[in-house]
Amino acid sequence: MLLLGLSIFSTLEILSQEFHRAAHSPPAKTAKFLNFLIDNGIAISRKQHFGHHTSPYEDNYCIVSGVCNEWMDSNDAFRWMEKRVFDLTGEEPNSWKVSTKFLKGDCDGDGVNII
Repeated sequence: MLLLGLSIFSTLEILSQEFHRAAHSPPAKTAKFLNFLIDNGIAISRKQHFGHHTSPYEDNYCIVSGVCNEWMDSNDAFRWMEKRVFDLTGEEPNSWKVSTKFLKGDCDGDGVNII
């Protein structure tokens, strides 16, 4: 059972990386089945994924389908995770470096740390 679980996990992890790669590639250089998944909203669209690479780099972290992005962004789930990583490692996320709105976890920009 463990081997089956690891096999499924590994397969899905590889597919997630392929979806992410496809979001960075033009349709002409992407496998037809991946273009089909993108065109039908199963895999994240190139346009939606581009938001992840746009300053201030603070949202759209869900790179497989993007289905969870709106909820995760509106509930500051990524801000919460960034703060936990900062507390553990001392490494600031890019969004804190380019946007004063998120400095040291000040998620709503009003001086109150809501994390």
